[in-house]
Amino acid sequence: MKVIFIQNILSYNFGIAYLNAILKSAGIQTDLFIISLEKKIIQKIIQAKPDLIGISCVTGEQGFYLNLIREVKKDYKVPVVIGGPHATYHAEEICKQEGVDFVCIGEGEQSILELCSSLSSNKDGKDVHNLCMFRNNKIIKNPMAPLVEDLDSLPFPNLDFYFKYHFFKNYTEMPIVTTRGCPWNCGFCYNAQKQAIYKGLGKYVRMRSPEKVIAELKERLVNKNIKSVILWDDIIGINKKWMQDFCERYSAEIGLPFFSSIRADLVNDFNLSLLKKANCYCLSIGVESGDSILRKQILGKDIEDESLLNAGKLVRKYGIKLRTSNMFMLPEENLEKALTTVELNQKMGAEIPFAYILQPYPGTPIYDYITQNNLLADTFSFDSLDPLGISYSSINIKIDNADNIKTIYKLFYYMVRSQKLCKFIVKIIDKLKPENILVNLAHNLSLFILYCKAHNVSYLNGLKVTWVYWRIDRNARKRLSLGK
Repeated sequence: MKVIFIQNILSYNFGIAYLNAILKSAGIQTDLFIISLEKKIIQKIIQAKPDLIGISCVTGEQGFYLNLIREVKKDYKVPVVIGGPHATYHAEEICKQEGVDFVCIGEGEQSILELCSSLSSNKDGKDVHNLCMFRNNKIIKNPMAPLVEDLDSLPFPNLDFYFKYHFFKNYTEMPIVTTRGCPWNCGFCYNAQKQAIYKGLGKYVRMRSPEKVIAELKERLVNKNIKSVILWDDIIGINKKWMQDFCERYSAEIGLPFFSSIRADLVNDFNLSLLKKANCYCLSIGVESGDSILRKQILGKDIEDESLLNAGKLVRKYGIKLRTSNMFMLPEENLEKALTTVELNQKMGAEIPFAYILQPYPGTPIYDYITQNNLLADTFSFDSLDPLGISYSSINIKIDNADNIKTIYKLFYYMVRSQKLCKFIVKIIDKLKPENILVNLAHNLSLFILYCKAHNVSYLNGLKVTWVYWRIDRNARKRLSLGK
């Protein structure tokens, strides 16, 4: 049997990598096609003659993938399973779409093997855990498999098929996942929904042992290009014993500079002293909004200003770069509240202040709040959501001073880093339109600077990466018509 995965975003996908490892351990052939790195993608997929196509979809990509599989199935009849965040939380909607045979809800390590076995036995998947399907005008939702509580029992995620692409061979940063699940329920995140899906089916927040994490990193570091590590986890520092063991092992056996995210109320001398000794060069903290009411009541993030200010002070004390994550175009936001986000980041001493436009993912509390209060523009579409959350979104929330707030979003880096420039921008804010060419140029330059600082690369190497991304994106746009 042969399973191929299709991916659009130009990055490692650890969900796919884990499934790849599981399939390979069962002797099943696999391959991966990254759309932006391929020419004649439809033809490539058909020539591969897969017995199953797997897709991991985040919100914002669903329209593209649905069009793609319809084009493939015009000439090649093959079962398709879609998983990932969007499919998990909107399974009943996705399973009805033309070309979709199965939707996998949640974690898929057990389901992918069961599905391959079912298809090999000429069954239709009705015996496979976690699957949702549409048959005879009825939605069928199979029982959920229990969570894998012992993450060490899983094989290391297999990234091998990414390295057939030159782009990934030249990666200088190695990501790794050490945990699954987050104990908090921020209103802009799907986490609460996932917890509900798995209620009663096992421990939700799970950590791999430090030994396994270090062993995986050692395997990865055979690639001599790797200069730094990034922990792709929702949070770090929940478990003190784990933190101490991991940091001590990492310092002794790996030693490369690494990046991690941490919640502000977990920033303390104990955690930071360990992280600093282990060579953590950057910590990312979610500020979200400088207005405490917006942060706590609208976004559902119960963090006090005092915790954020203390976190900024401690991170600076230990000589670690501080990256912050902030959102604009929030319900109930106005110009004054947007400026408090700038001010709080200034007080925290954020060296890498990152700004996003709110992406109201369907099914999240923030989306429900927005729709119940009729705050979404009539032009809103789920396809308007940015899968990466980086590009400027076409989403419009009905709030006061919207254009001014969009301008602050685009010039956020400069406003945080220079109080003089901040005062000047505020003074002329009504004259600065968010779509002004100079504002856009300044925004793009800030994204470049932020990338280099957060990923610990020189501006020269950053230019090389930017050039590769731009060239790939340009070529992908030229091939926008499917199959070309």
